[in-house]
Amino acid sequence: MTSYPTLAAVLVVLAGSVGCEPTTIVNCPDPGFAGIGIWLEDSVTGLGLHGRRGEAVATDGTFSDTVRFEIHPAAYSKVALANNRPGTYTVTVTAEGYVPWPQSGVRVLEDPRPCYTVVTTWLTARMQPMPTP
Repeated sequence: MTSYPTLAAVLVVLAGSVGCEPTTIVNCPDPGFAGIGIWLEDSVTGLGLHGRRGEAVATDGTFSDTVRFEIHPAAYSKVALANNRPGTYTVTVTAEGYVPWPQSGVRVLEDPRPCYTVVTTWLTARMQPMPTP
């Protein structure tokens, strides 16, 4: 004799497993990923722009991201722009006492990995000191 509760339990288990994909739960960190990272250095000394103020601007079409900076002496001399935004950018860095540093065609690609939005494109802005008058 077949027990109906046992048969019903087997059917529920089978029905629940037909056509279902296993689900992977991924715990993602804060999703703020820089599209563009820029190391800032003096082209003569090779040192960071410590103690300098300036601005970095990244533009892609109508989108523009601006970061104003003052590099603390104990900090890394870098800035981050275009968070979570793939595209092709024109980047300009200006800093006190230096000639503006323009760079065009900077590509930021989407990142296909879970939790990531973009692959950070790293640049090094070797800033030329302003000529003395």
